[in-house]
Amino acid sequence: MTAKINLTSTPSCRLSSVAPSIKRLQSLIYQASEQRQIEKSTRLSIDWSSGLEGAEQGLYQQLFRAAGYLHYQSNFLELSKRHRYGACFGPQRQTENPLSTWLGELGLLQRPTNHPELEALREEHTQAFCGEILDPISAKGRPSNDPVRRLTGLFHHFEWTKTRGLVKSWLGFFYQVEELLSQNKRVVPAVLALLDEYFPSPETDRLTHFNSFAAKQPSPSPQRLIGAERQRVLLVNTVMPFFLSWAVFSGDRRLERTLFGLFLLLPNEGKNYKTEAMSLRLGLGKAPLKLRSNLACHQGLIQFYDHLCGDFFDKDCVGCPLPGWLKAD
Repeated sequence: MTAKINLTSTPSCRLSSVAPSIKRLQSLIYQASEQRQIEKSTRLSIDWSSGLEGAEQGLYQQLFRAAGYLHYQSNFLELSKRHRYGACFGPQRQTENPLSTWLGELGLLQRPTNHPELEALREEHTQAFCGEILDPISAKGRPSNDPVRRLTGLFHHFEWTKTRGLVKSWLGFFYQVEELLSQNKRVVPAVLALLDEYFPSPETDRLTHFNSFAAKQPSPSPQRLIGAERQRVLLVNTVMPFFLSWAVFSGDRRLERTLFGLFLLLPNEGKNYKTEAMSLRLGLGKAPLKLRSNLACHQGLIQFYDHLCGDFFDKDCVGCPLPGWLKAD
């Protein structure tokens, strides 16, 4: 893992002597963001020998892993390996109650809840679970990261895709995005609304009315099981790299253009220590270096952090190629 930059030790990098143009800097950041997406797709190491549908289990596992956030990644991933997509949601379904099985094996049904409706839900899952606890975990972090809530959201997503299958459903998503991009009218709201359809939160599911499985009172209004921010994270860090890998392998330039077009359009994922460090060191946010804050910019700054500041900051920036890149024609 790249060490965090000490922002107080050197508040600005050597770019202060370069006076970069905003156009050149933005071009470099976008190139870095494109490279980051290619690296993500390469790291998946997907075997495409059986075609796109043959890799469906791989996408299923990566969605589990990403939905598990930091605390539950390995547990969620092992769960997806034990209970494959085809066995849980395919035509030859073998697992009768996938969600109850997932919750039971992670030991999430052991503790009594704090509200009668949630307790009734826990009892329903407990009665449907007839296996053994294999990887016990406990809830950590914010209520929106509650593992019961995340797994319930994943369950509804997979249920929603099972008619066409997981990869065909997401391929259909990108075909619709391509059409929206061609219309060039209010594209972002339409894309985000379409994405939200892929992660349904049925009001009949009691967890949509509580922040977490441990809640004591219902929420004032129904809550998304997988919220808008996490939906974008799953799309950007899992689904898009998966299909970019397929597009490159199969030579599908049309899909590749759609993916990069979407990447340039989506809003950013919110600040983190890497983007804040790079923004400060590059002097962004102040005239004349004001960049459009979108996903491509966000990802490009992270790529700079990982591959430039991560390597050269402790050397007082000696050898960093970025100033030279900015001077190039």
